[in-house]
Amino acid sequence: MKRGTAIFLTAVITLLFAVFFLYPAGMVVKQAFEVKGPDGSTRYTLEFISAVFRNPIYREGLWNAFALGITSTLATLVIAFPLALIGHRYDFFGRKALGVLVLAPLIVPPFVGAVGVKQMLGVNGGLNALLIHLGLMDGALPYDWLAYGRFAGIVLMNALHLYPILYMNIAAALSNLDPAMEQAAENLGCPPWKRFLRITLPLSMPGVFAGSSIVFIWAFTELGVPLVFDYARVAPVQIFDGIKGLDKNPIPYALQEGLQIITAVGVGLSLSTPILILQAAMPLKEMAAATSAWQLTRALGGSIGLAVFTAILNSDMRSRFEQIPGYGTEFQVPTSAAGYRDLAALPEGQTKTAVLSAFSDSLRVSSTSSVRHGVADIIAIVSETCGPFTCIPAILNEYRTPE
Repeated sequence: MKRGTAIFLTAVITLLFAVFFLYPAGMVVKQAFEVKGPDGSTRYTLEFISAVFRNPIYREGLWNAFALGITSTLATLVIAFPLALIGHRYDFFGRKALGVLVLAPLIVPPFVGAVGVKQMLGVNGGLNALLIHLGLMDGALPYDWLAYGRFAGIVLMNALHLYPILYMNIAAALSNLDPAMEQAAENLGCPPWKRFLRITLPLSMPGVFAGSSIVFIWAFTELGVPLVFDYARVAPVQIFDGIKGLDKNPIPYALQEGLQIITAVGVGLSLSTPILILQAAMPLKEMAAATSAWQLTRALGGSIGLAVFTAILNSDMRSRFEQIPGYGTEFQVPTSAAGYRDLAALPEGQTKTAVLSAFSDSLRVSSTSSVRHGVADIIAIVSETCGPFTCIPAILNEYRTPE
């Protein structure tokens, strides 16, 4: 290919990528942070992102999406790894045909299979029609087979449609293994399961990680299958329901931004990425030491991040509860499901009314003072445990005081 042609094609592809991907993504990010003033002025804030993580409904949606991503990835791994291992180790009739057939689910998206399952197992589905025809079910009271298994159904649909992605990555990793290593282990008397655990599995981990990352991101952000199964408490469906009215509510865009942040952090901080870099750049002893340090850093980083996140969520609620008589004796800031039930179980009266009102107000979009208070709480906790810094809490009390 001539140089001029290559430059032209690169420019065209870059332009199309910018117009149809970067520009829409940029608009989503803009809507998540943009606030229009009454005078038409524009400012940018983190209030909407904070509101997403303070709202228990949105937090539940993010958690459900994360749980779907993890369980779908594990279910996909259970299907893909044995298929890739069989195709790698054994030579049998129809092996090439099987290698092609296992890729068939890539032809259709996951929600198409979900539609088919709903047509079979729904209230008006084929299974109920058959049972009614055979006289085994009352036609006036058809059974909804998906009513109590929507989560499992979504995981199953994701696994059955996404396992080819993981299969291809694992098969590619297994094809690069040196057969002499397994043969040497076999000659030395190593049993099959030990050869698998000590040779095959560790050397196939790059393929497992690469495929699992793609599957997790796909399942984590999947909209079609939860939508077909009427599983509304999941972040992609909440985003869809929020923006389909085309109003100017910024919360769905902020929720989308939260979805992107969790996806990026989950993949970027995965242990496999630095491990692969260390394997390529360091001798064995140095790699072991650096890996241990990385594990410690990740553990500390996760703990500190969780502490800061929890403090920010609870700070605004606590500041409102402290203004209500009875705080600390009759009620507390909830930190678990039992805590929320205790609030709901308060005796009827002015205290309960004030508590529930403060609780609902804390779920609304508020100023960035809640973030300031949360960070101040973390600094105070640390300083109170370190002798030389015991003067800091007094300064932080001034910092918490509203202007």
